[in-house]
Amino acid sequence: NLSFAERGAEWMRDNHLGGILNTVESWWLRNNKPKEGGEPERAIEVPVSGDVGPTSTVKVVAPHLPAPTNVQVPEGVTPVANEGVWQPVGPLVGGAQTMYTTQVRPDSVHTSILDGLVWIDPKLVSLEVFPGSEEPGGKWAKPPQVPMDRRLSLIAAFNGGFRMDDAKGGFYMDGVTQRPLRDGAASFVTYKNGSATVGQWGRDAVMTPEVTAVRQNLDLIIDNGGGPPNPGGVPAATAAPGALVPGLVDNVDGKWGATFGNKVYAWRSAVGVTATGAIVYGYGDGLSSLSLANLMLRAGCVRAMQLDINTVWTTFNFYNSTRFLDPTSVQGTKLLPESFKGANRYLSPDARDFVGVFARAL
Repeated sequence: NLSFAERGAEWMRDNHLGGILNTVESWWLRNNKPKEGGEPERAIEVPVSGDVGPTSTVKVVAPHLPAPTNVQVPEGVTPVANEGVWQPVGPLVGGAQTMYTTQVRPDSVHTSILDGLVWIDPKLVSLEVFPGSEEPGGKWAKPPQVPMDRRLSLIAAFNGGFRMDDAKGGFYMDGVTQRPLRDGAASFVTYKNGSATVGQWGRDAVMTPEVTAVRQNLDLIIDNGGGPPNPGGVPAATAAPGALVPGLVDNVDGKWGATFGNKVYAWRSAVGVTATGAIVYGYGDGLSSLSLANLMLRAGCVRAMQLDINTVWTTFNFYNSTRFLDPTSVQGTKLLPESFKGANRYLSPDARDFVGVFARAL
């Protein structure tokens, strides 16, 4: 499902021309900077939660995390309607809300841009890594798309990290190590019980029989110093708050990516974990590595890692069926309507690895 331009860019990176491509892309971004000032050109639409109407009463029977607190807008910015207010989205599981979403301005300069955030409760969903047809490479029993027999429980999906040649880390899934895992690397880790975490490999997470996948990408952008590794994969609350990682502004040795550099404002994405164990995804335009980290910090993350960048690769879609018990009727909805890829991405073979979010069966 790659366009001609995307195939051309991937070919250049496969044939040692990535440096030229980086120069061209950086030049274009520096000469097409996101607008400064102004107000957003669209309103923040309030999503419709999957199972109940606003006046319904549902008994909550499933263990779940407390709902997130609202996200602060940047200093000096007057919020637009619903900005920073978490809205329920997706189905209920056991009467509890699986996900919340909101949109906020990235900073006090790029005030016409709205970036997206999603809060996910791993007690109510299962998170699962899927390989792409090109990245991370290798052969897998799992397809590079969400298979038809899983689609009725699919509620969301989001992009993975850089191409493995640029990720400065490894990839492990279902007992197979495609690229060696690097101690100290920022890692998104999934477990057999469907939970997930984000942390520094070797400190916050280690290899155990419970680990199903490890997707590494660069170094953490938010860190709380960690704690003992959690081999069971059950997120544990921590009192330590998250903080920006020292050196993030200077990007010493390209720790946070050399493709555009960390100071170029571009489409970027990240995933993080809160003190209660919720998974948070954030993405959008007008972001440097620093403002991306600040976005995730404002969303309550205690640890977070950058995922992919560029308009082509950053994606978060919600999914829902339009006909009862018909997996062929599942359709996607973009979190950010201006994002590049289609709403049904991941329902057909994709070149890059991604994360599927599935409602748990209780």
